Amino acid sequence: MHELSIAVDLIATIEDTARAHQATGVSLAIVEVGALSGVVPDALSFAFEVARKGSLAADCTLEIKEVPLKARCSACQWEGEIEPLNPVCPSCKELSMEVLSGRDMRLVSIEIDEEKDHA
Repeated sequence: MHELSIAVDLIATIEDTARAHQATGVSLAIVEVGALSGVVPDALSFAFEVARKGSLAADCTLEIKEVPLKARCSACQWEGEIEPLNPVCPSCKELSMEVLSGRDMRLVSIEIDEEKDHA
């Protein structure tokens, strides 16, 4: 399960960002996971629960947004969503599809907790 190593790296990135902003914790992390990224959202969610323990993100909720595979046909220029296991152009039935999005996984945003200034 490579999602555990991804979750550990994700926690490290979240902690680095939180520390850079003097955060006391992280309450939310939003991640986009593409259909062709090779990351299984449920497995990532489980791994994140394990990896976050003892970190600045210990109370962090992980929100995963799944990004569909979008492609353009090199033959007829059709653009739209396609199934990863059936990369055939629905318009002309060619197999010459260029992937436009849905390959990546990226950390979109985090919500940090800041220490309140007590004057």
